[in-house]
Amino acid sequence: MIHGRRPARLAAFSTVYNMKKIRLDKEVYLEYGRPCHINIRSKNDALVFVNREFTFKCMTLLESLCEKYDFLLYVYCFMPDHLHFIISVQGEKSIIELVQAFKSLTTLESYTHGFEGKILQTRFYDHFLRNWEDLERHIKYVLENPIRKGLVRDFKDYPFGKSFI
Repeated sequence: MIHGRRPARLAAFSTVYNMKKIRLDKEVYLEYGRPCHINIRSKNDALVFVNREFTFKCMTLLESLCEKYDFLLYVYCFMPDHLHFIISVQGEKSIIELVQAFKSLTTLESYTHGFEGKILQTRFYDHFLRNWEDLERHIKYVLENPIRKGLVRDFKDYPFGKSFI
């Protein structure tokens, strides 16, 4: 700081940063057939997906919602403090609607397992995939996440992940 003021280059950065859009246009989340990699983290990095019964229930919720909302579910993996899944729109519901419904139902289910309050972060990360190679690379990344974290040696041994490809 110079004389109690923010340097001009930092002020400009702050202004640009604060104006940045967090989400893409809503139409993108309705785009038919374009795969999207979603990452949802637990609130405060809590280890919410270590309870087998609860995590299996969440896996079933995700699969059921994808079927109900007409999404193609390529792969998912529930890690202790976050989850990854890759989906594409096949019907009328948007990706945002699916994620909101999943987070809401997961939170309700968490109460029956002794959790209190929200267990997932409000925001989520999304990355739209460009081509088949990009999709293959992201599927591999999702499936190998437990290996990179030292939870298993082979992704087939991890009980909280599944590929539909």
